[in-house]
Amino acid sequence: MSKKKKSKSSTKIKKDTVSTAHTIIDTIKAGASLLTDSLFSGVVSKISEEAEVLMEKVETKALVIEEKLIRKISASIIVGVAFLMLIFAFFFYLLEYQMMNRTFAFLITGVIVLLIGFYFKYKYLKEEKEGE
Repeated sequence: MSKKKKSKSSTKIKKDTVSTAHTIIDTIKAGASLLTDSLFSGVVSKISEEAEVLMEKVETKALVIEEKLIRKISASIIVGVAFLMLIFAFFFYLLEYQMMNRTFAFLITGVIVLLIGFYFKYKYLKEEKEGE
C-alpha cells in the first residue's frame, strides 16, 4: 500500500509541477504578448498618425492642382471660342466686304489658322526642349 501512496503522491507532485510550469509559461507568453502589443500599438499609432497627416497634405495639394487645372481648362475654352469667333468674323469680312467667293475666303482663313497652329506647335516644342 505504501508503494501505491508514494506513486500517487509523486504523480500528484509531477502533475502540480507540470501545471505550475504551464502556468509560468502561459504567464511569460501573456507578458511577452502584452509587451509586443504595447510596442507595436505605439509604433502603429505613430505610423497611422503620420499617414493621416500625409494623406491630408496630399488631399490639399490635389485640390489645389484640381482648381488650377479647372481654371486653365476654362480659360482655354474661352480663348478657343473667342478664336473661333474671330475666324468666322474674318471669313465673313472676306465674303461681304472684300467680295471674295467662298472658296477663296475659306482658303485664306484655313491658311491663317494653319500658320497659327504651326506657330503654337513650334513654340510648344521649343519650350519642351528648353525644359529638358
